[in-house]
Amino acid sequence: LALSLQGGAWISFLIFICAIAIFYALTRKASKRTKNLGILSIVMIIAALLGAVRAEVLLCRNEWIVEKYSGGHTISGYVIENSMSYPYASEHVVMIENIDGENVRFKSVLLAEFDTDLSRGEFFSCSVEIMSIYSLSENDFLSNDNDLEYPIVCRLKSFEDLSHTESEFRLSIALSSLNSRLSARLKSLLNTEIGSLASALLLGNRELLADNVLRDFKRAGVYHMLALSGMHVAILIGILDSLFKKLFMKKWLRLTFLSLLSLFYVALTGFQLSACRALVMLLAVYLSLAFRLRSDAITSLFISASVILLISPASLYDLGFQLSFLSTFGVISSIMIIRKTKWRENAEDGSLRKAISHMLRRVAELSITSSCVLIMTLPVITQHFGEVSLATFISNLFMGAICEIFMILSLIALMLGGFGILGTFSVFLASIAGGFMLWGAEILANLENIMLSLSYPNTSALVILCFFAYILLLCLPVARKYLFALPFVALALLMCINIGAFEIERAKRVSVEFVYSDELVISSSEGAYICDSSAGRYGALFGALEKVKEGAFTEIKGVILTHYHSYHSVSLYKLVRNAKVRALYLPMPQNEDEAAVLSAIVDAVSDEVEKIYVFEACEELDIFGGILTVSQRAYTGSYAAPAFYVSYSRGGSILTLFEGNFFETSIGDGYLRNLGEYDEKICIFGSDGRAHENRIELYPYLVEGTEIVFTDRDTMLLTYPEPYLSDFDIFVDTVYKKYDFK
Repeated sequence: LALSLQGGAWISFLIFICAIAIFYALTRKASKRTKNLGILSIVMIIAALLGAVRAEVLLCRNEWIVEKYSGGHTISGYVIENSMSYPYASEHVVMIENIDGENVRFKSVLLAEFDTDLSRGEFFSCSVEIMSIYSLSENDFLSNDNDLEYPIVCRLKSFEDLSHTESEFRLSIALSSLNSRLSARLKSLLNTEIGSLASALLLGNRELLADNVLRDFKRAGVYHMLALSGMHVAILIGILDSLFKKLFMKKWLRLTFLSLLSLFYVALTGFQLSACRALVMLLAVYLSLAFRLRSDAITSLFISASVILLISPASLYDLGFQLSFLSTFGVISSIMIIRKTKWRENAEDGSLRKAISHMLRRVAELSITSSCVLIMTLPVITQHFGEVSLATFISNLFMGAICEIFMILSLIALMLGGFGILGTFSVFLASIAGGFMLWGAEILANLENIMLSLSYPNTSALVILCFFAYILLLCLPVARKYLFALPFVALALLMCINIGAFEIERAKRVSVEFVYSDELVISSSEGAYICDSSAGRYGALFGALEKVKEGAFTEIKGVILTHYHSYHSVSLYKLVRNAKVRALYLPMPQNEDEAAVLSAIVDAVSDEVEKIYVFEACEELDIFGGILTVSQRAYTGSYAAPAFYVSYSRGGSILTLFEGNFFETSIGDGYLRNLGEYDEKICIFGSDGRAHENRIELYPYLVEGTEIVFTDRDTMLLTYPEPYLSDFDIFVDTVYKKYDFK
């Protein structure tokens, strides 16, 4: 019902009715055993209604906060989570406790264009600009975009405005501090990278993992292993349960201890929603055991969702909650299918054939589970990620087992590390298992075409149809369980036809797209290149990356840098560690400063890209059968960004992007006069924010019929275009334009 707060009420009503129908259909047999199913349904409806009311109250509170505190203020509070920390940018989830001396308490996102050096649980005070999350520009990179959970953003302008304050006791901070100390011990026992992986798996600290590790796990199809879920809780609680059973502890006492330890573990990991979902389900199972009732996984799942949304309605929009709920539903549905599937067993006990048959059955069960989870989560993956790994089925078979072994060994190493031979041996084994996980993810991630884009036309409709077809089969009394494979097979066939038709059409042309951040995205059926003409800020390249993903590409064939700036070293570093970049093209340095930036770039990205090529000015680069050239750079006045041009020609057409103070340098040197050699011409004049005061003589240098695009309206007006409107196609486009070169 909370969906009505962000969209039409009829949509939320329809979804709610569908949810009730599915819930009833899946538990209709349980109603014969449980007399209280009707009461349970009423409780769930009441919880949903209360959650919707609470969400409405939350929205009203957030609007009041934004209206009251927008503008410059002095705030104080403490850090809850580090979302991003680099030399040039930081992002933290913080709890604000004071604004201009007034006591408040709400969560926010703290953004800074430098490394704040803040850590989890640290208290701070600073002068910031408070704004609504909706007022951020498209260049800002914001990891936490849940507008219900974080209504405002605090932008920190300079390091001098930030001061560290004396710490105060908070239970959440004490748990966070304990979490940090345990993470530090894991990193000291194991090496830094493996220790960070162990900390992410055991303690939920994904922020310690490097971006390239997160990228590799995503491309390998095992990113879900890094999110605390039922698997992680089950492993830890299962170990303790086995220990308590060996101690002959009474059942009620054992369940009480396990429940309290589960609650403590989830609190220690920061009450992550996927872990909370697992905790509520686990407590529901323990309650059923305590009162000698038959537990039901689907009922437990729906109860956990109701409890979480009642406490925190904003969780509905959290990606972790959506994926956790749907993936668990997929696992439960796969168990229903597997239990009713007849497997052929070899009658001879202890025979090799029986062992092989059992192993193949296990592989088949894991494949069924992976397929069901993929179908259930595919709508969310399509919306948020736009791509899925084709290695999912293979990687889950062996990485899942290694992950469980690594978690157990890491837990033993954490408890026994540094104490005798057993501790040393457990550290050694954990290091091997963790290294194997990292190595396996890296090998799979580097395979070409390992990712399947979900940005092709009609893909979203196919995914939704497959999802509801699978749900319908679950609700119907299907006798033959192999019918559950039909939605997946149909989706695969239709996707192949859809992709094939799209690629055949795309093979006929090369597209050149101008992105608002002064980037050119050149693409064909072979891949996509990014020509970076921006000032080097980190948001610019990610704007181009979004266009690459929208074009149904899952990796970048190459990034072509046009000039040097100190920002480029860090922005390229972040890009190659978040996306797969195959090659990097760098211009020949013209002075010592440019050579220093070149060296910094090579040092930062050499381990991540397969090819680094340094090209001369005006050297012809072959890009999809066309010629791309970057001119010599001309530095004028005190400007750090130079003037230059980039041209791409193919099939008799040419597109030229002019950058920097081109009206003072380029036209006078005759850079524009050569355009008359081509029949079709496109000129884009990018803007770097410099003010022009004098009249600009542009049109006499261009051939009649040229399409001219200005990214700045004031600059266009200085060219006095009125007399030339019949001779040229003149546009002002501050977003992007796309051209197809046949």
